[in-house]
Amino acid sequence: MEKNNESAYNLDELASRIEFDREDYLPLLSLFVEQTILDLEEIREQIPERNEKVISERIHNIKGAALNLELDRIADILTAASVLNHAGKHGEMVSSIDKCMKEADTLKRLLE
Repeated sequence: MEKNNESAYNLDELASRIEFDREDYLPLLSLFVEQTILDLEEIREQIPERNEKVISERIHNIKGAALNLELDRIADILTAASVLNHAGKHGEMVSSIDKCMKEADTLKRLLE
């Protein structure tokens, strides 16, 4: 069973890994979560259209920001989604996008 709860994210540790104080990291994380949720919703809309270009752009944006913020779990999920996108297996991407949305929701709850 995949671990997915608040304890999976230690915000102080994540901040220190990029040499930020918690107070400086949290606004960046908040912006990331807000934009990620919007981008994931757009990906969901594009899956039935099989719009590989838009899906790829959104995945790339989220993944890059996730890596910059040391959110490796999200980056790993999106790496798998990207492979499926490029292979034309858009239906199989839904579970990856759902997993990523759960991670974003977990982070959102931590920030509240």
